[in-house]
Amino acid sequence: MADQVTAFSEPGVVEKAQQELDQHIRHHFAQISALQTRRNALAPISRLPPEVLSRVFLCLVLSDSYSVRWTREISHVCRQWRAVALEFPWVWSYPSFRHLDWAEEMLERSKSALLTIKFHEVYTPPRMIDLLTRALSQVSRLGELDFDVKDRLAQLGLLVNMTDPAPFLHTLHLEATGHYGGPLSLPATFLGGDTPRLRRVDLTGFAIAWDSPLLRNLTRLRVVHFARQESTLSMTMKELLDALDHMPLLESLELKNILPPIAVQARPRVLLAHLESLELADNVEECCGILSQMTYPSSAKVHVACFGEKASSCHPIFSACNIAGRSPRSLEIGMTHSRVIVRLWMRTVDFQGTAFRDSALEISASWRLPSNDGNESTFLLICQTLPLNNLRALSFLSDSHGISTAAWIASTVPNLPKLRAIKVVGSPVGFLKSLGEDVVVSGVKQTPAIAAVVRKSVERRVSRRNQAGAAAVTGGLFFPALRHLCLCGMNFEEATLEQFGEAIMERCHWNQELFSLTLQRCEHLTEEDVRGLKEIVSSVEWDGLEIGFTDSEEEEEEEYNADYDYGDYHHYMFDNYYDDYDSDFDYM
Repeated sequence: MADQVTAFSEPGVVEKAQQELDQHIRHHFAQISALQTRRNALAPISRLPPEVLSRVFLCLVLSDSYSVRWTREISHVCRQWRAVALEFPWVWSYPSFRHLDWAEEMLERSKSALLTIKFHEVYTPPRMIDLLTRALSQVSRLGELDFDVKDRLAQLGLLVNMTDPAPFLHTLHLEATGHYGGPLSLPATFLGGDTPRLRRVDLTGFAIAWDSPLLRNLTRLRVVHFARQESTLSMTMKELLDALDHMPLLESLELKNILPPIAVQARPRVLLAHLESLELADNVEECCGILSQMTYPSSAKVHVACFGEKASSCHPIFSACNIAGRSPRSLEIGMTHSRVIVRLWMRTVDFQGTAFRDSALEISASWRLPSNDGNESTFLLICQTLPLNNLRALSFLSDSHGISTAAWIASTVPNLPKLRAIKVVGSPVGFLKSLGEDVVVSGVKQTPAIAAVVRKSVERRVSRRNQAGAAAVTGGLFFPALRHLCLCGMNFEEATLEQFGEAIMERCHWNQELFSLTLQRCEHLTEEDVRGLKEIVSSVEWDGLEIGFTDSEEEEEEEYNADYDYGDYHHYMFDNYYDDYDSDFDYM
């Protein structure tokens, strides 16, 4: 009948024909959908049981829990995937409060599954607070709480009202980034003090009583204050150590600006047999105090940042960290007039490679009264305390000239028989002098007792200055195994460059020549100078920068190298951007 109806037919007839056609369309769509479902059932991914597929969905949710893009990627694909997503509540247990409609729907779909609440929003409209209140009221369902209090009056009240037990809470992360008047105090009634499964506690800008039941059987504890305020440090060292005694399984400990004053009390050391990472930041006295009261594995990574009145007052931190008990293969020392940073690794590190943050030990000591003498005494202490017999790589960074040749010779050279690579940032003239043969300290020429290292023939280009096949000789040079040298920011004035050239020439004479030389952002260094260095060292890498010259020197250089074009050096910074996403909420 519909085939004979036209737009000119009677209205009633046209309407009936349209209904008949709509019925045919729905029938065909149903058939097509059934065929698509049968075809999807033949796809390899359909072999996965629903339980496994839901876990795959959960991995996608965790990869971007602040967005809701994943809702389309799992529930808007096919009927089977949508049915699986709706069948397993844990897929919806990570509500995103940036998307209020979805947050409300997720709270419904998650049913009784454990909730993970992450709230770091700056703009908090009333509806968002209502949804957050609704989520936090279900304390018995909380598995993880990650909350940033930016509005003390409105948001802190939500935490204060959480007085019911949290039997399934395993991770608690609270921040108070919106309040800098001192740490916020967690009341004793928070979570009813009943969190039997709590294992990870991370508090930033919050104060908690050390005898709190929340601090029991933890594997991770992090308590950080923005600044040290004596008025907020009401607990004693004994209370802190007693709290650590209740965490025998602790793997990660970070305490910053909260360490209590030292009190001499006889008590057994706290044994943290499972500790893998320790981070401390406070006055040097407090850091030394707690370190002296703890026992932990030598394999634990230790990072300490301390502050003292002067350089000598910071020296005890090195013995407190037991640096004498470590034999590093890589060492980095950075010094300014009022700070020293020491990092060491138990493996060989390429200091010219990518950034590295996994040092086995890092000590950052700062002092209020700067002095060059403090730099040198600290440098001597570090190098003379550390066992350096196995050191392969050394990086030294300094913005001062306070380290003399005598310090380099007396502290480092006798203990570096295996050092193969050195990176120096700055212009420590004392180091350059220690590379050569004519090293004079207090009027006495210094000659190491170590025999010259006889180089074995290798497959590489030999420099013109190298006397291949030279016989072994007695004596030798300092840094006998040194083969790779990187200089950054070195000021190669005429005398310094001449001295450096003579030093590396001497290494060739003693069969201890450099294999590679890297020059980065060095001052008073020209292309002609680099060509001269290439005649001595077989592999020289230079960034091509000619910097540090006066206007008159640059004019003379331009006249001399009129035909040479130095390329521009550009540094780009790529910022991450957030592509806002409008969810297809109507599809639910």
